[in-house]
Amino acid sequence: MFQHQDATVKQFLSGVYHTLNLDYMKFFKMDALSKLGFLASEVLLDVTNGNTETGLFFANSYSSLDTDAHYQQTIGENYFPSPAVFVYTLPNIVLGEICIRHRIYGENVFLVGCDCQSSHLIQYVEQAFDDSGLKNALVGWLDCYEEYCNAFVMLVSRKDKGSLELNESNVNQLIIKKE
Repeated sequence: MFQHQDATVKQFLSGVYHTLNLDYMKFFKMDALSKLGFLASEVLLDVTNGNTETGLFFANSYSSLDTDAHYQQTIGENYFPSPAVFVYTLPNIVLGEICIRHRIYGENVFLVGCDCQSSHLIQYVEQAFDDSGLKNALVGWLDCYEEYCNAFVMLVSRKDKGSLELNESNVNQLIIKKE
């Protein structure tokens, strides 16, 4: 776990990037939510080539509100909105960033709700395992708004014996709730 009490979200995410010794220049163009998801996935995924057996299943409560507010600010300041910011005004863009980096072509979904509905995520993952032939799923909660940042990501495999069972109780124990 990476922690730094006095860092801003931007400083924290850059610090994690440098600590992981990554070399992915597109990282610096991403919004905070995409950076958060990108970094969380880096810890769990290897860079693969054409992976159709892994799916992405994420959720959050703020959607892309942080980037939306920044985009609105670019309109208000000079009436020329920034296309570089507009690109990130949907929460599922983080999934695209992860898929591009890890060459993942499997199913993906990004849910938005008031609180982490682990039962919904689990239901999506189980259905994908049953219907689509996925063997792995990157499941997570990514939330970023202003100076609030929270990530929980886990990689689960179909019928992964000896590991933490994918169920609502176990997922809820691992998620850090907003205070």
